[in-house]
Amino acid sequence: MILWKIAKEEPEALAIPEKNKTQMNNTSRIFYGIFFLFVLLMPLAAKKVADKASTKVSITPQDAQKLNYYFYEAISQRQMGQLDAAIDLLTKCYYINPQNAAVLYEFAMIYTNIQDIQHALKFMSLASKYDGSNVFYKMGLAELCIKNNDYKNAILIYKDIAKNHPEGENVDYMLASLYKQTNQPKESIKALNEVEKKNGINEALSFEKYRLYMELGDEKKAYAEFDRLIEKYPFEYRYRLMRGDIYLMDQKQPQKALKEYKKVEAMDPNNGLLLVSLYNFYKTQKDTVKADELYRKAFENRAIAVDDKIGMLTQFMSVENQSIETAELYFKLLIQIHPDNEILHTYYASFLLMQKRYQEAVPQLNAMLAINPKNKDGWLELIKVYFDQNNIDSIQRIASQGLVHLPEEPGLYLFKGISLQLQNKNAEALASFKQGIFYTANNESINKAEFYMYIADIYASDQALDSAFYYYEEAYKLNPNNPTLLNNYAYYLSMANIDLSRAEVMSAKTIQAYPDNISFLDTYAWIFFKQGNMTLAFMYIQQAMDKGGENNPVVIEHYGDILFFSGDKEDAIGWWQKAKEKGNESKILQQKIDTKNYIPEKPYAEK
Repeated sequence: MILWKIAKEEPEALAIPEKNKTQMNNTSRIFYGIFFLFVLLMPLAAKKVADKASTKVSITPQDAQKLNYYFYEAISQRQMGQLDAAIDLLTKCYYINPQNAAVLYEFAMIYTNIQDIQHALKFMSLASKYDGSNVFYKMGLAELCIKNNDYKNAILIYKDIAKNHPEGENVDYMLASLYKQTNQPKESIKALNEVEKKNGINEALSFEKYRLYMELGDEKKAYAEFDRLIEKYPFEYRYRLMRGDIYLMDQKQPQKALKEYKKVEAMDPNNGLLLVSLYNFYKTQKDTVKADELYRKAFENRAIAVDDKIGMLTQFMSVENQSIETAELYFKLLIQIHPDNEILHTYYASFLLMQKRYQEAVPQLNAMLAINPKNKDGWLELIKVYFDQNNIDSIQRIASQGLVHLPEEPGLYLFKGISLQLQNKNAEALASFKQGIFYTANNESINKAEFYMYIADIYASDQALDSAFYYYEEAYKLNPNNPTLLNNYAYYLSMANIDLSRAEVMSAKTIQAYPDNISFLDTYAWIFFKQGNMTLAFMYIQQAMDKGGENNPVVIEHYGDILFFSGDKEDAIGWWQKAKEKGNESKILQQKIDTKNYIPEKPYAEK
């Protein structure tokens, strides 16, 4: 590596920091893939580099030959991503001729690549100075000025390019953008007019000029832009409609708007956009009868895109105090007209679900999935409906159907596994969870921690605690703040009588997040019970009972256990009996009742 210590015209610009040279290797392939084409377009690429050297520097033919060789070899090296080698070669070029514009330009590109804009500006300025006729260097300098927020100099450079290369329209676009960014609307309009001279009138230019004229408060010239569009495209009715819409919104001149709409109506009475504009007009005039008539006509008009109709309906529903019944009539009308539109069924299903009309939403979700059986969200939404209804069989059925069309969708495996687990089909549930977990790597919506947690729950319920704790820990590593995971992990630690301090910390987090959750309160109380702290155990089990635990047979049994060790043995026996009446089928519970004594559960052990 040749040291970059050159005591010539711009030594401080040429000194590249070592840390930046290291950074070049990491990003060079991407950056130079873009700039290679740019360099090929440069006039210098077609000639020998030495021919473009400044007349201030005289070099021998032999040096010129060396410079050309080093330069093109440098280009080759940086194309292969070898930036250190490219830098060495360019440095040799610089030693031969420090005023060679092409070499300086290459250095500017390298600095741009490593986001060192200040040094890039210095090199690009020198390249433009020593080859003032090269428009690419000037454009590169202007872009660097913009990156440096130096809009004033960027404008001066682009103005110079526009003066010397009037055939280029992109420069005028850039000038228009820069003038707009620097709050010079008049100058921006002038630049857009130059583009228009070269390309003719077009919609994008006219709309931008309209906005700029309105910004200047010159409404006459702003509306004239629509007149010019209408004159050039007399059968493009939407320009008249847009001008009418502007009268309706900007000027609050409804009669002028209606005049424009009537002109379109005379030429194309079934124009779908016309119906929408007329609807808006009559709404502003409080003529709801006429507006509703036009609304229905618009929905029935097949020339209007379904997306536009959905937009109309969404707008209708957003109005305060709008009739839900009327909105539903419009939904049904649209579905009748467009029965095979997936998005329409999706919106209607969402509309029904928001009102908790689950049974009515199911046919819409089914219709949506019949149209597009690969709609992942549709399957998951349908499953959620059945979850809300606690319809476990349907959850399993829908998840299985969905997997036929989406065999790599982890969410479907997850819900299928949950439904099987709820039916005490642990082996099948475990198979579903373990199969689905393979598809979580590239899926952001489903976290592996969910699968690990459910797998752990199954092993724990089967008293296979070694396996359960392995999967709980894996889940905990991925999502240490999942309250359900924390609760279940803590509960089974307490059941195994191990690591009770850690279990207490986990359970405390769930209580802080959800202080009214009965299950979380029960777990927290049970951990204190296991630690022998009956005061705190009773305090939290009482909270669980007060918040609805009296209907939970497990909570009731724990309540009896804690009462027993708190000295209220008679009450404890009574609550054990209530736990049995509520459906608690524990064999140990029956023994407690029969012996009128507390009997500890057997420690869980690995099967």
